[in-house]
Amino acid sequence: MLATGLIDELPHLEGLGRVWGRDLHICPCFDGHEVRDKRFVVFGVPERLVHLGSWLSMWSPRVTVVTKQSLNPAGADRLGVLGIEVVRDEVKGLIHQDNQLVAVSTESGAQIPCDAAWIATGLRAASGLAASLCDVDEAGFATTDEHGRTSRPGVFAVGNATNPIAHLAHAAAAGTDVGPWVTTYLLDLLLSEKRTATA
Repeated sequence: MLATGLIDELPHLEGLGRVWGRDLHICPCFDGHEVRDKRFVVFGVPERLVHLGSWLSMWSPRVTVVTKQSLNPAGADRLGVLGIEVVRDEVKGLIHQDNQLVAVSTESGAQIPCDAAWIATGLRAASGLAASLCDVDEAGFATTDEHGRTSRPGVFAVGNATNPIAHLAHAAAAGTDVGPWVTTYLLDLLLSEKRTATA
């Protein structure tokens, strides 16, 4: 049973260590309520910015997405309808005063005031174990069926070893779902061995 987790790929940003896990967040479902109605800046992996920015509009009407990358027309329209400003720049640092995040600095030299920052991180498997045992996707996550079975008989995967957006509750639930299939697999092996021994 693979339960090796994932790694958030964080960029090298000045001041990141002081705010990671406090003023710099990755999921509004975890932290949105605590900072609701404040000024948000969203940046990171371009292909995830529309989704994250849109979600954050449920917690605050003051959301700014910062990216130099072009957004697809549907994504740009979505952000526009939600009143989310898009700044064509790149976040380079996080600015603090009195141990609080107050702004992000950008590649162009601008400072964008904010009370909380949200980053769409790159995600990759925390271990190469799955790749050495079974089929994986481009980020190293095991590919499975609905019962956690991988391409290799006897190898199962749960949680972030196979689903990069699963939370802890999902991983625990996957364990309770996949566990009986592992037991059934082991029982079938035992029965096969017994039949072979008595043949």
